[in-house]
Amino acid sequence: MRYLPIVLLGALLCLPPAEARSERLRAAAAPHSHARGMVQTLNSMSALLGSVCSRAAADDAAPQLLARYKEFRHLQTAAEEQPPMPPAVMEHHLSSMDQAMNDFRLACARLMQEKFYGSATLGKAVKKIAQDF
Repeated sequence: MRYLPIVLLGALLCLPPAEARSERLRAAAAPHSHARGMVQTLNSMSALLGSVCSRAAADDAAPQLLARYKEFRHLQTAAEEQPPMPPAVMEHHLSSMDQAMNDFRLACARLMQEKFYGSATLGKAVKKIAQDF
């Protein structure tokens, strides 16, 4: 029992510094960061559409939506150039992507029901994205 604190201290001293551990975690996650970015960008697109509740908001959202979609496509291209994901990571990504796509579809459907609050620019933006998907 007297040696337990010494053993614990020794184990702590043998651990790499926190910066090195976090750098290794970042390096391990880096190959799939584009895929995670796609999900995050799609979620932000859904949130943007979810915040629209007037014509002014719809008109303001249209260029922002197109800019986020451009970022999504950029991330998609970058993700396709990365090495394949391990099966467990791919399954998690596909599940996250499926949920994000579903949320985006629902946000678009709500705006379609509202006739885009009279905003032709938002209607065109959503239809352009829908055609690309």
